[in-house]
Amino acid sequence: MKFVDFSSFINSLKQQFELELPGELAQFKMAPLGRPPKELAVHFAKKVKQSAVLILLYPDNGEIKTVLMERNSYNGVHSKQISFPGGKTEPEDTSAAAAALREFEEEVGVERSQITIVGELTELFIPPSGFLVNPFVGYTDKKPKFTPDNQEVKSLLFTSLDSLLDDKNKMESKVVASGKLNITTPSIICEGHVIWGATAMMISEFEEIITAQKNI
Repeated sequence: MKFVDFSSFINSLKQQFELELPGELAQFKMAPLGRPPKELAVHFAKKVKQSAVLILLYPDNGEIKTVLMERNSYNGVHSKQISFPGGKTEPEDTSAAAAALREFEEEVGVERSQITIVGELTELFIPPSGFLVNPFVGYTDKKPKFTPDNQEVKSLLFTSLDSLLDDKNKMESKVVASGKLNITTPSIICEGHVIWGATAMMISEFEEIITAQKNI
């Protein structure tokens, strides 16, 4: 799929977010085998931590681009994984959207004042870490300057929506889950990196919104 006019695309996307979301059914198309539904997982979780992430869209050389990040190695279940910028909601955050914007600014250096929120995807729970994630979609009118936090970010991955949503880049991959368990799971290959788990599930729902938008 090719997107030509960025403003028209964003306006149409805003309309789609006013409709019912594809929801967990769309997310689970890219879920690891055996992943429990959100309500069940939250019910049995020892601790639930609120968090938020942001999918940023921006125009670049006639394409619509987004950015993901490769996390640094650390003693945690999401070490070295590919994700959208985001993190834990803090007491000073006035909303989940505010948390997503703050975390985005802290991790990749784009000022929150430059970003406009378009809509919110379906909330998603990550059992290994206990994070209940609110995924947001936002945009800037032009390509922003990225200044990643080297303490948290190993590298940034810049990709077009065309590439990210291309079925040719979807495949089963072997990954290390929860830091120790080898599993085979649906994944998206992006710039030589494997995107899986919660991030792939968010992308799956976002793709259905875009597909519905193209069919209007």
